[in-house]
Amino acid sequence: MIQPAKIIIILGIFSTCTSARGQINGSNLLEYQYGKIPGDTSRFSAVYDRAVVKYSQKKFTGAITLEQYQSPFESRNYLKLTQYSLQYTSDPLEVKIGNFYETIGRGLLLRSFEIPGAVLEDISYRSRHYFNRDILGFNIKYRIKNFSFKLLSGRPLSYVFPPTYDDKVRRPDNTDVLYADYTQKKHTIGTSLMRLTNKNQTSVYNMLSLSGNFSPKVSYYMEFAKNTSNYNLNDFSNQVPYAFYGSLNFSFDRLGISSEYKYYNNFLLGAGINEPPALVKEHSYRVLNRSTHVLQPLNEKDTSSNCFIHLITALC
Repeated sequence: MIQPAKIIIILGIFSTCTSARGQINGSNLLEYQYGKIPGDTSRFSAVYDRAVVKYSQKKFTGAITLEQYQSPFESRNYLKLTQYSLQYTSDPLEVKIGNFYETIGRGLLLRSFEIPGAVLEDISYRSRHYFNRDILGFNIKYRIKNFSFKLLSGRPLSYVFPPTYDDKVRRPDNTDVLYADYTQKKHTIGTSLMRLTNKNQTSVYNMLSLSGNFSPKVSYYMEFAKNTSNYNLNDFSNQVPYAFYGSLNFSFDRLGISSEYKYYNNFLLGAGINEPPALVKEHSYRVLNRSTHVLQPLNEKDTSSNCFIHLITALC
């Protein structure tokens, strides 16, 4: 059964489309497979398709995503409206309802993402679906002068489960987040309060961040987060969930130097709604494996440094 919130959002999108002229655009991702899965003896054909339609009219933007997978195996097949959203933007206010993406700080508390064009197939389910982690709920942003505020509430997606499963399984956690920051003379201090609720427990987390530029060539970032609902502020024993991330960056013409420090202790939140920076930096240039390290937020700490030298300058 379609939830009432979904009906309201979809009706809002259609009412916006019919009330005035606007701009409509879309995209479609189609994949066809033929062959056999390791361990199977027979070959089969399968089709995955993802269609996205967006409509913009003045201050409103609506979007829907229809996703499907069809194969000879009925238990793996689905045709489902996997994303729907309505956004209102009027400086300095931005409001989103439905599916959206949001990351708090560097992801210590909450990180959502989309891997464009990537399709995921877990060997446990053998049903293909889009590789993303969105949030279903609402997100309000407001910025005035040097202050910035965020208020969001929603259910992050556990992307391991395909759309053949109900949202209660795919979205087991509920998050309520309040974030604020203040910027003065190229330095920003931010703080966040997050309540995480699931069938196991309700926990409260606090985050504090500091970032800025000492000079045009030197920048820094620091972020600390901790579970404050079940533990004292000065308790840093092994069972306490807390995390720290810091970075220092230098840029001198063709030379760049960056240093990072990470300390994550028992900091896997819920079904994995957070994703702190990995111990080894992910490569931005093209290599066979951009991500050379699997994050271990339960117990990971170290210091890493990187040096980049640009030897050749392109001539126009």
